Amino acid sequence: MDPKLLATIIAVAKKEAGAQARDLSALEASVEAKLKEFHRRSPILETPEFYVQKGYLHCKWQSGLTLNLGNIVGPEGPKGTTGTQGPQGVAGKNGLNGKDGRNGVDGKDGRDGKDGKNAEPGRDGKDGRMGPQGPRGAPGPVGLRGEVGKDGKDGERGLQGPTGLDGEDGGDGVGIEKAWVDDNYHLTLRLTSGKVIDAGYVRGKPGASSGKGGRVTGGYTGGGSGSNFYVTGADYNASDELVITNSNGSTINAGRGNTAVKILYITEASQLSGTLDSTVLYFLDGQIDMGTTSIVVPSGGLSLAGHGFGISGLVSTEDNHTMFVTDGLTYSGDLFLTSLDIRCSGVGSKVFDLDNLENFNACEWSTVNFLSCTSLGEIKNYRQGLGRNVAWISCKDGLTMTGAWSGGFAIVDSIVVGAPLTGVLFRAGAGLLIGGSFRSNINILGLGTAGGYFCDFAPANFTLDAGFNLTGVRANKAVNNIPNMPASSTKALITGCTGIGNTYAGGAFRSTNQATITISTVDTLYQIGNVGDFSEGYWFSKANTNGLQLDSTQDIQVDVGGSMSFSGSTNREIEVQLKKYVSSTTSYVDIGPVYLATLNGGSTGTRAENVTFAATTGMSQNDRVEVWVKNVTDATDITVLAAGQFQVFER
Repeated sequence: MDPKLLATIIAVAKKEAGAQARDLSALEASVEAKLKEFHRRSPILETPEFYVQKGYLHCKWQSGLTLNLGNIVGPEGPKGTTGTQGPQGVAGKNGLNGKDGRNGVDGKDGRDGKDGKNAEPGRDGKDGRMGPQGPRGAPGPVGLRGEVGKDGKDGERGLQGPTGLDGEDGGDGVGIEKAWVDDNYHLTLRLTSGKVIDAGYVRGKPGASSGKGGRVTGGYTGGGSGSNFYVTGADYNASDELVITNSNGSTINAGRGNTAVKILYITEASQLSGTLDSTVLYFLDGQIDMGTTSIVVPSGGLSLAGHGFGISGLVSTEDNHTMFVTDGLTYSGDLFLTSLDIRCSGVGSKVFDLDNLENFNACEWSTVNFLSCTSLGEIKNYRQGLGRNVAWISCKDGLTMTGAWSGGFAIVDSIVVGAPLTGVLFRAGAGLLIGGSFRSNINILGLGTAGGYFCDFAPANFTLDAGFNLTGVRANKAVNNIPNMPASSTKALITGCTGIGNTYAGGAFRSTNQATITISTVDTLYQIGNVGDFSEGYWFSKANTNGLQLDSTQDIQVDVGGSMSFSGSTNREIEVQLKKYVSSTTSYVDIGPVYLATLNGGSTGTRAENVTFAATTGMSQNDRVEVWVKNVTDATDITVLAAGQFQVFER
């Protein structure tokens, strides 16, 4: 337990006890012993509230846990000597009989005190606090019978008897600390015991009022009715399976899970050596010097957690040391690291050397600092990786991802600082193929001063279009942080970033020569046939002479627009129409309105009329947009001048 926190709690306890405490030094020793024992069973991370109840000092934490710190009121004092009987008073008037008050509980007889020596009467002292009730005195003489009085008020309640001894503390109950639906629509629960349960896929068909696949603010929409329900409770059944109850009466059996069901507090490296238990959460109670000890990640998975940055961590300064390894006989399973530091700074040392052999497991870091690490090493053939609230501080080289990753990797709300990195933060290893996505919003403004950069992934490392997804990344524009991944590639989707080129889906066609459109039939559309240049192509290419074609599998909405000049015989009326070729149906559809113009070629027939046009449409892979024109008046040819342009850009 943190000494400063312990000292703070003891000081507050002594202040709360105040004058009621019979012995503050004894109280301090008792409080310290009880707090340390309580911390062993349930880690204390914050200062509690204090209150005194029936002479006992209690503390209570925000989590609802309480601790009885013991009695702070001294024992009952000795019985004093009996004073002399005073003279009989004058008989008062008889009052009416009052109602009998309830009998108070008799207190225990105090021991006779020694007779005190005669002394001069002292001055009256201030009223003291009410002490415990003394023994019943001998009956006094019977006074004269008074007159019958009116009924009196109820007598005061008698003093309460002594409090019984405290029973033994019961075991902590288990409840739900947090519940959420993750990015894969799995309901995930974290219990107060530290156990994390994946309750499975909970996304229903879109309801009438849900809008997005059944996920709504404040609850979960299941089925097609659009009705909301949410978790109202959870408990274990006779088979130790977690059963979740929803507000609509339905239940989910989350099973026993494959996650930690008990906690082991780690204070030395030997506790992390050899074969580790996949059902245990290994909690780092301090900075653990691993020396030359490597942690073998078992196929059943491994969970490590700590108190947070600077308090809990794994440290090794040994050369050629690897912190996490596969046993060499089988594969490494899930690895979950939470709220800790990792420092692996020896020459030739690295953090990871893991191979999942495509067994569909995950490597996840949450609130983790990598400090002065020589290299993060290599992770092979995992389903996915996740880093949330991660910092690389003064590290020299990053992580190599190798083999098949069917899901991918996400690095969110993270940062690189210190900037001595000479290598690559994320490097493509042999045969890297990501079946899902690599996505991030990382802050890498600190990269580049020592020659390092963010990522060397290339389009060939991704199966899906838009699989390389950066959103809101902040980078030093003087550094080429993604040298092998053009923002224009269909495998890239880069938006809202600074210092890195963004993806602007679209393209432009500019005619470079004059072309004659042969009109064979009056009032019939013909595609313009100019030769031209294609530019600004992101996810688009030029197709069918001058069509702009979407090459990505990602459906998008686009704005189409342009301006071209036409000439021909005087008083010939023409119409310009934008058309979309729909690949799925191998047919054309008109998009946007018809644009009209009347030609006035003059005596030489070379005078031109400018026509501006625009439309909005949706596009799928291999759809293309083209410009068509027709002569409404007769079958004379139309000339399209050079320098006209039309373009397509995502809305």
